[in-house]
Amino acid sequence: MSKELDTVKNALIPATEQEPVPFSNATSLFRFRYSYTEISAQGGNIHVKTKNTRFADGRLVSEEAEGMLDHAAYDGMVREAQSYFLNQMANFMQLFLPFSNGCRRDE
Repeated sequence: MSKELDTVKNALIPATEQEPVPFSNATSLFRFRYSYTEISAQGGNIHVKTKNTRFADGRLVSEEAEGMLDHAAYDGMVREAQSYFLNQMANFMQLFLPFSNGCRRDE
């Protein structure tokens, strides 16, 4: 059970904080890694599902985990995602409106 919880925890940590998956077979010409995390809120329950698949050392390795998430953690993730989106939009708008300081020209 703790391996599954660690897998969910690792999936929820931003990719910048994760270490890359090492490939010990340096002569391999083909490597890939695929992962996804699905978070859904239905009927008061927050369900998390994650799947990681990679081809390493000449074999295909796949891990899946499912679990329930605390509402406080979910609310924090939503707040963080909204804040990130709003900051990105503000930066994007500054590219197109660099001289805008909130004043209209016709005032």
